[in-house]
Amino acid sequence: MIDVTGSLQIKNKIYQAVLSYKQDNKWKTKWVSTKIPAVKGNKKQAQAKLEEIRLQFQEEINSDNIEDEKILFIDYMKKWLKMIKASVEETTYNGYKGVVNGRLADY
Repeated sequence: MIDVTGSLQIKNKIYQAVLSYKQDNKWKTKWVSTKIPAVKGNKKQAQAKLEEIRLQFQEEINSDNIEDEKILFIDYMKKWLKMIKASVEETTYNGYKGVVNGRLADY
């Protein structure tokens, strides 16, 4: 099991979740925006969001490896959507979701 740790950093006046984990004997870092402004009174909210992002990412990274499964393309795309949700903007995610659930699901 890969353990993921997290911390908060401020970048462009927004709290960023910085996730660190060791995979294949190499340390990797992933930055994800909490979309919470870095102003007085928001730090606890940002810490809660960090924990949510960290747990979701840890679950994704430890889930069964999709590449090893023999699954339909549409099923792969639905799993992929879940994996990238925390790392893309909401509008981007909604666009991807529309394509996967709309056009691809029709075939």
